[in-house]
Amino acid sequence: MQTLPPVTALANTAAADNLLVLSLDAKKLIEIKRDGSLLDSFNLAGITGQAIEGVTVDDRGTIYLVAESFDLDDVPGSTSKLFVLSPVPEPQTYALLLAGLAGLATLARRRG
Repeated sequence: MQTLPPVTALANTAAADNLLVLSLDAKKLIEIKRDGSLLDSFNLAGITGQAIEGVTVDDRGTIYLVAESFDLDDVPGSTSKLFVLSPVPEPQTYALLLAGLAGLATLARRRG
């Protein structure tokens, strides 16, 4: 289980109180409200055949999953694999990027 308050983009929003829960049996990562109601889920079965052991999230909203791993020589070891699930930018992010690029293009035309 991981809480979402560390994500700065969610600060002072209702989503900051949500929880990420790693379901080992169902091989899913689910987001729930504190009252237990399901908001969203992500199927982890296609990521790895190994058991995912842990989940954490950084302040940018990037989710990190840790799974058991084995050495390349097929000798069982105590190594781990790290899987990173990056957040998808919101449409407003793309709109802001395009507006900035349009502004730069306008400035370049005026100077040229």
